[in-house]
Amino acid sequence: MPAAMMAGGSFGEEVPPAAASTLLEYVDDKDGYSVLYPTIWKKSSKSGASILFTDPNQKFNTVGVVVVPVRIKTLQQFGTLEFGAGKLIGVEKAK
Repeated sequence: MPAAMMAGGSFGEEVPPAAASTLLEYVDDKDGYSVLYPTIWKKSSKSGASILFTDPNQKFNTVGVVVVPVRIKTLQQFGTLEFGAGKLIGVEKAK
C-alpha cells in the first residue's frame, strides 16, 4: 500500500514517533491507499472526493483523495512526478 504524503515530506517518508502520536491513519482497502491526518481534523465530504479531512480551526486547510481509475500497471508508466504535477495543475487551472 502506498505511503501517505506528509506536508513538506515525500512518499514513503518515515513519520517520527512524536509526530505519529498526533496523527491518525485512514486506510481505504478497496482503493488501496492510506492517509495520515491530524487527530483534531474532522472527516468531511466533497463531491468527487473519496475521502476529505478538514481542520476545524481553519476551514480551508484540507486533505483529500480523489481516486481515478487508470489503465497503467506502474507509476513509471505514468511518467515523472513533474509530468504528473504539471497535468494536475493544468486541470485545476482550467476549472
